[in-house]
Amino acid sequence: MRIANLVLRRSWPQGHRGRFVSVIILLAGGIFIAYALVSNWNQLRTQGVELDYKYAVLALLLYPLGMLPTAAAWHTLLGSIGARKGFRVNLRIYSLSCLPRNVPGFVWFIASRSLLYQEQGVPASWIVASSVAETLLLAFTGFATATLLALSSNIPLVESMGTVRVAPLIAIAVLLAVVAGAPFLDRIVHRLLPGQETVDRAPPVSRTGMAFVLVWMLLAWCGGGVLLFIAAHIVMTPSWSALPTIIGIWGAAGAVSLTVGVGIQGIGIREITLAALLSTIMPPFAAAILAILFRIILTAGELVWALFFAWLMGKSALGLRA
Repeated sequence: MRIANLVLRRSWPQGHRGRFVSVIILLAGGIFIAYALVSNWNQLRTQGVELDYKYAVLALLLYPLGMLPTAAAWHTLLGSIGARKGFRVNLRIYSLSCLPRNVPGFVWFIASRSLLYQEQGVPASWIVASSVAETLLLAFTGFATATLLALSSNIPLVESMGTVRVAPLIAIAVLLAVVAGAPFLDRIVHRLLPGQETVDRAPPVSRTGMAFVLVWMLLAWCGGGVLLFIAAHIVMTPSWSALPTIIGIWGAAGAVSLTVGVGIQGIGIREITLAALLSTIMPPFAAAILAILFRIILTAGELVWALFFAWLMGKSALGLRA
């Protein structure tokens, strides 16, 4: 976090900083995404399996099902703490900040996002605190999605654990508790970020704002799970009854990646977890192939759709005019 503070305090000339940061984000993020695509594609080609790629194209086209609700959650979170920017601005910056997520080291993602928001007059400490809160809430809602859906499904692993059936009720109770205790999230986050000036401290998140953030995040996990369900048709033909299970599996894999692998994104923790969980409902070899394929789809979707929304929300993907 000390490195992050040093990066965030760098001062570049007003008006040029946004373009400079955007160029760095596009170059660094694009390089790492291209590397992930090539390396995973080469790994997949060695398997010699016949795949139905039209579903990969369909999942790529529907990528915003997971991206847009996440962007809406970020927009709602910022608005609830007082950083009220238009959705156009927030979606543009969110799209650009998606790219450095693939660069190992969580600091680069937060630093680039904070510098871009400084161009909009939002204090860096607010963005750092909000990004930490966003990550914690995404992990929490990912686990909640897994609990509500995967643990409610009729799969052998769950049926053999009868006591787990009460877990969805516990998840609902915890979600309500998080909404009720939303103002205390500010204290927790700022304790993780020592040295933040009181004058720059963001106001606490309201209970109403927290409720909307959680709803958007739950929808985001469901959207990503739908994409995984579509991608599963590349290697096999899952029944519609498997959809809730697959959504829950995606939430669990994403939550594990956000907690265990928060500082080493792109190393494969999500894919390993995803393959292991998918192997409970499909052959292990098919699960491993699907995990690799889904990574390729997501990295391609992240590049294509992030650049598209950045361009769509402004005159240029490299210009961040308010």
